[in-house]
Amino acid sequence: MIPLQKDLMFDTNFDANNCFFYICNNDYILIDNLDNKELRFLYKEQFYNSSFYHAYIVDSGCLKLNIDGIEVNVRENEYLNIRPCTTVTFLPSQAKVFAVIIRAHAVLNIYQKLNLSDVDRKWLFCFYHHRFSKELKNEFLQIYKLMKQEAVEPYFKLKELVFNEYTKIYIQNVIANVDNYPEIEYYENNNRRTIYLKFLNLLHENYHKDRNVISYADKLHISSKYLSNITKFYTGSPASVVIDNYVAFQIKVMLYDGEMNIKKISETLNFHSQSFFGRFFKRMTGLAPREFIQNFNKRLYQTSKK
Repeated sequence: MIPLQKDLMFDTNFDANNCFFYICNNDYILIDNLDNKELRFLYKEQFYNSSFYHAYIVDSGCLKLNIDGIEVNVRENEYLNIRPCTTVTFLPSQAKVFAVIIRAHAVLNIYQKLNLSDVDRKWLFCFYHHRFSKELKNEFLQIYKLMKQEAVEPYFKLKELVFNEYTKIYIQNVIANVDNYPEIEYYENNNRRTIYLKFLNLLHENYHKDRNVISYADKLHISSKYLSNITKFYTGSPASVVIDNYVAFQIKVMLYDGEMNIKKISETLNFHSQSFFGRFFKRMTGLAPREFIQNFNKRLYQTSKK
């Protein structure tokens, strides 16, 4: 199992291979190699993408990745969206690429503001690969360049708000266009796929009260071993790990949202005690809940201290 201690995919020793690389408040990341003479894009060994939505668009060449054990080649004018709870490896690639990477709580807040439903479980444990037109690729490139222009400006108080607004435009543009362009499929629609999607829906409906693999297997009328075989095929992990990863993801979103304190979150998710909740979260992230708030949302931490 890949350790989940690092919430960000990039650490302080990250080598971006001379790419442009910018992080705003650990929530918004821009990365591209558009200004490089060579096509070499970043190489990064396998990591667990616990909290981020990745949106990559290839301007030229071919971006090569491995996502949950599947080889993915993203070519000129193609769009790749990687969702949270996925295992990703960036392979050596010859491509011009620009990417917007956004922490999940920021994306979900935008979805709420746009009155978009989040009941579709397809937004976790998966990736989407679409073939855009050159014209649409250029539209996204123009939005990206505006974001990049803001990134290189000296820090100002409302910079995070500006990135949030640009992100909203970016997401709206994706939603408005993505269904009009062909999706590159990686899975056959068979009984195994049907069971897997039913499991994700059940998990979404019951994660706050049920974290038992046998219980989910019983609801699906299959054995727990067969359920784990299915989740391993699609995610590389047994069902118990998929459940834990989903719960940890939801806890992070709640901690960022800040509407409930740690005790209330623990009760809402039906943990036996707040201390057991804390041990679970630390096992999954390497941080106690309060440490997580302090490290990744200083504004919320300062409010909680008052």
